[in-house]
Amino acid sequence: MNIPHGRRQWCLIPIMLSATLLSSPSIMAQDVTGQINLISTIGGNPSLSPLVTWKVFKVNPRDKKIPLNPPLYTLNRHSISLSLTQGHYKVVVSLADVVKEKDFKIQAEDKHTLEIAVDSTK
Repeated sequence: MNIPHGRRQWCLIPIMLSATLLSSPSIMAQDVTGQINLISTIGGNPSLSPLVTWKVFKVNPRDKKIPLNPPLYTLNRHSISLSLTQGHYKVVVSLADVVKEKDFKIQAEDKHTLEIAVDSTK
């Protein structure tokens, strides 16, 4: 096939552009985050206690009871807002003798609020 020189360049641009577009999502997917707002409550209202302890773990999606690593975050405050990469997580919140656990999942650009009552053992 005999393509004039000027047109040959334009034939390569779509090929290079499609290769770039195909490789970009896999790179971006690792960095995409979602947001979770964690709020401890007492009697249905924010606890406002600095004695609340939060531990956030990334977990294996097949066995959510086993964290993959030590906590990603350990914070003492009544609420926190975190940006996390996509995946499965477990949060453990405690106040005095009350300890609660919840699992949650973050997907690209999610925004969730998770309220956890720390005033009862229910």
